[in-house]
Amino acid sequence: MVIRSVLTILLTWSRMEPHYSYNNKGEQTVYYTCQRNPGGREGSSGRPGRRSNASLLAGRNGSRGSVKIFVKRSGRETPDGPYPSSYRFEVIGFNIVDGNDDGVLEFGDEVSLENILVRNSGTVELRRGLN
Repeated sequence: MVIRSVLTILLTWSRMEPHYSYNNKGEQTVYYTCQRNPGGREGSSGRPGRRSNASLLAGRNGSRGSVKIFVKRSGRETPDGPYPSSYRFEVIGFNIVDGNDDGVLEFGDEVSLENILVRNSGTVELRRGLN
């Protein structure tokens, strides 16, 4: 099966540039020049490529890997860890506050989220005060 794809790009552009001139009384006259390029025509298609003669073989699986996460905290020489996973934040609750206080959320209304409760279910500990 041969799949041929056609990509057509027309480079079309135009621009107007203002030019200013002043007479001997200091009055300003503005005139514009317009430049335009309507784009070119599509060229002829090229020849199809040749089929590969290479023998394609599946490679061997790599060795099993692992990840260990260490966290470098400011003011400490040695990092904390290793942790098998990173932070994992879950939003467990919040309050929606209606901006115009009419109790109805409509398109164009400004709303805010307050009292957002977040839980870290990952293994990396949060800094004190954020747990």
